[in-house]
Amino acid sequence: MSHLRKANHGPRHLSGYQIMWMLVTFDLPVETKKQRAAATKFRQHLLDLGFEMS
Repeated sequence: MSHLRKANHGPRHLSGYQIMWMLVTFDLPVETKKQRAAATKFRQHLLDLGFEMS
């Protein structure tokens, strides 16, 4: 059975069929200083996870 390869074994190459786009929208309250800080922290967290802003 050692001749069988696992599906995710070896180098992976990105293909247009394997890439998925995800659109994240959010509307957070930003009326107070505390709310603005929380919204900024959330947005920064999404950027840290690899999301891009456009």
